[in-house]
Amino acid sequence: PVLVRGGGREDLRAVFDKSAALMAQGAAGMVYGRNIYQHSNPRAVVRGLMAIIHENADGAAAWELYQQE
Repeated sequence: PVLVRGGGREDLRAVFDKSAALMAQGAAGMVYGRNIYQHSNPRAVVRGLMAIIHENADGAAAWELYQQE
């Protein structure tokens, strides 16, 4: 499987958009660190990323889930 590394800390909306695009291109999963653990609400970030990875959500849908948390 192909896993994609997260890289440096970025704007969260961009992280969601890029993650969704990479999953659509065939990535099997994501490996994130500082974009989650340095965030003020890591639970909400994980919720958005899980939707992208496991439910094929796009970046906008992940952003909505994040904002609901």
